[in-house]
Amino acid sequence: MKSTHVVRVDRNSGELLSERPRTGVTKVFGWEFGSRGDAFSASARRSGDTLTVDITAETGSKLYWFGNINYDLDLRFDRRSGTWSVSGSHDGYPSYVVTADGVVIYDYQQGFIGELLGCCDVEAGR
Repeated sequence: MKSTHVVRVDRNSGELLSERPRTGVTKVFGWEFGSRGDAFSASARRSGDTLTVDITAETGSKLYWFGNINYDLDLRFDRRSGTWSVSGSHDGYPSYVVTADGVVIYDYQQGFIGELLGCCDVEAGR
């Protein structure tokens, strides 16, 4: 996994406790290429029994001049049922895995690299 976006939220108050984005490097023939255009953000809010965490990002490898990795996802926790759901959108490349409380709640396996062109072609949670 090259990029991760870790967000910690207090389920009771809806307060965003911490946000820790990390981007990796692309390695080709011993050369390492860092990332470019790193923009990560998160917010959280609680309304009644629902906690919503909004996460967005745009990043890309310096190796590729085309396309960025983009996502705009909403994670919702229903306090009554104790379940998480995911909605929003992301690019068709790379793979996306969302975990909450150590459990995978969304797992999308990447298409082809050309799906970096454009923005957020895949609807999550459908």
